[in-house]
Amino acid sequence: NKILASDIKICATSVRVPVSYGHAESIYAEFDKEVDMSKAVNLLQNSPAVVFHSENFITPAEIGDSVFSHVCRLRRGIDEKSIVFWNVAHNVRLGAATNAVKIARTVVGY
Repeated sequence: NKILASDIKICATSVRVPVSYGHAESIYAEFDKEVDMSKAVNLLQNSPAVVFHSENFITPAEIGDSVFSHVCRLRRGIDEKSIVFWNVAHNVRLGAATNAVKIARTVVGY
């Protein structure tokens, strides 16, 4: 807000992590309705492909060869209809090709 107009709503995260493998994203999501944070936590904790870290910050260097998406720092975005979270995964073990195979297996019931 110091650089841009003060009426623009901003939710920013910046992190640099020097690793050989792994990727991380700060994800911002907006919804039509107010987000129930306890429901969001419950969904993340019970997702079969997600490891939810409610108490600590996770980096690509810490996940090793994990085949899961690691989520932490879940919080509100700019208002009650938005959330922000940090997502980390191993870019070779969990990437576009791996996800395509997982989705195909789910669709065909394999």
